[in-house]
Amino acid sequence: MCTGYSIQMVCGHTLMHFATRCLTKCAAPDGPVGFIHDTCAQCHPDFVIKNLRERYYTERERIMARYRHAVSYNLGDEAKRLTKVLGDLEDTCRKDIAAAKFFGEGLQPDEVIFPGKLEQDPRNTLNDVERHFQIGELQESMPKLKTASEEV
Repeated sequence: MCTGYSIQMVCGHTLMHFATRCLTKCAAPDGPVGFIHDTCAQCHPDFVIKNLRERYYTERERIMARYRHAVSYNLGDEAKRLTKVLGDLEDTCRKDIAAAKFFGEGLQPDEVIFPGKLEQDPRNTLNDVERHFQIGELQESMPKLKTASEEV
């Protein structure tokens, strides 16, 4: 059985630290689970919005090249269809960006309380300390690893 600890994030992903690994290589360590009010890098709203915009501009450029081609060869039906496709793309992009911004509304960088930093921040109340994961308690509950000289 692998030992260690896990930290759950708002986005649903988990940070895992393995103190020891067994032969079966467990998917998750057996140990305390904490929570941090933050997202991983891939789910962070700014990162998601940046990627959405990049995909939008790439796709928009591709559609506009086809549109210019259709206009230059007097393909009116194709130009109208591409105009509608471009409008649908813009609507989808706006909705996706709004959803990413909505997900990040509650995440203010100055309000994130990181494990182990609770006692250092004067804004934290007793309720905050009780609610958040404390790395000090975690380290006390972890089994101590033996060094090579202790195993002999």
